[in-house]
Amino acid sequence: MGHTTSPLFREGPFDDMAGHNAVAMVEERVRQGLPPLSVVSVTGLPYSAEIRAMEKRGALTRLPMFSEITETGVKWEDGREEKADIILWNTGFKSALKHLDMVLPKEENGVS
Repeated sequence: MGHTTSPLFREGPFDDMAGHNAVAMVEERVRQGLPPLSVVSVTGLPYSAEIRAMEKRGALTRLPMFSEITETGVKWEDGREEKADIILWNTGFKSALKHLDMVLPKEENGVS
């Protein structure tokens, strides 16, 4: 599969200083001749009261990226499996599913 990273949650508000730091990170990368990364990679995800509440009541459990989609769910490289009826793939601001072409089911017309 393609390269994946765990989400980076940030504490505190996204204030002027956080914005300045995000812009500086993008600028540094571009100065090195590299393309900018996703917005979230430099802003982080807000670790909000809503996320904390979901974790507390067991509605949100963050797990590392799985390595395989099985008939009944997902599987990790260490052999651990988890049943899943639905996989919601939230990629952010643009479609980025090319790395899943080998495992995503296709309609008869070839569309995922």
